[in-house]
Amino acid sequence: EGFENRALIEEYAKGKEYSVEYISYKGESHFLALTLKHTTGAPHFIETGHLEPAPVEEEILKKVKNIVSHALNAEKSFNGEFICFDLETTGFNAKQDKIIEIGARMGGDCIGSDLVRYSTGYDFVKMVIQVACGEEPDFTKVTDSMNVESVFIFTQEDLDEYEKIKNENPEDILKVVDYHPENIGKITDSSNRAGCYIRKAKGF
Repeated sequence: EGFENRALIEEYAKGKEYSVEYISYKGESHFLALTLKHTTGAPHFIETGHLEPAPVEEEILKKVKNIVSHALNAEKSFNGEFICFDLETTGFNAKQDKIIEIGARMGGDCIGSDLVRYSTGYDFVKMVIQVACGEEPDFTKVTDSMNVESVFIFTQEDLDEYEKIKNENPEDILKVVDYHPENIGKITDSSNRAGCYIRKAKGF
């Protein structure tokens, strides 16, 4: 469908998908969170939920931080970063695992706006605003940290699960976003999911 009559062919990356959140200020980058992302898989890979902090071993997390810090040092202009990884179960390997995307923004789908705050206690939104205004980000914790996950509603079963939690354990639901149950059975992509709720996650 392009005007140049060319096709871009990319290598297929297979494995678990993660995003990494950093905040950068005057050349110094600070790790905030690693998120495990769940998707529908091939062929559309629509995200179905996120888990934070991602349940990975400390050694793997250390490797991720090293490679991300190296990438950010090469791009001084980046403030808030969103990076997707293909992390094999054997751990992060810089030669095999891939940095899929990097952008000067918070992670979308409630990652930057909510999950980082719940899982770390840091006000990521405030930090981004401060950096945009030329101010040093404030790392004062505004809430206790917890295991948290976002769950996107696609099917009637998903909706029933949400209603069950809401009725039996309402304290576990922290936030509800874009609730449109009328979209059940009509979902084609991320833009018309039937809703999202953020809940306390079990320990891992």
